[in-house]
Amino acid sequence: MIKSVRIMVAPLEASAKYGDYKMWEAAVGDWVFTNTNLTPAELGPYSVRSVARITLKPELYTSLDNSGAMGLGSRSGAQVSWKGMLEHI
Repeated sequence: MIKSVRIMVAPLEASAKYGDYKMWEAAVGDWVFTNTNLTPAELGPYSVRSVARITLKPELYTSLDNSGAMGLGSRSGAQVSWKGMLEHI
């Protein structure tokens, strides 16, 4: 479970350059591990969606959601993974 903490990660924009994306990926990984003792790859589908909503700009999250990268909704049972989501960014 993710503790209630301040987010120290700037939300990723759809127009981010590769270097910004890699810095964001590392920062999110550090933030998740610091607060959960899990890596992003170990998060379940609901947590992946939650972290994505917190750390992505709304336009990018919506684009991923519309493309199916975020599954078919939180109750669909679709297996959303951190790696699978990153492959769509």
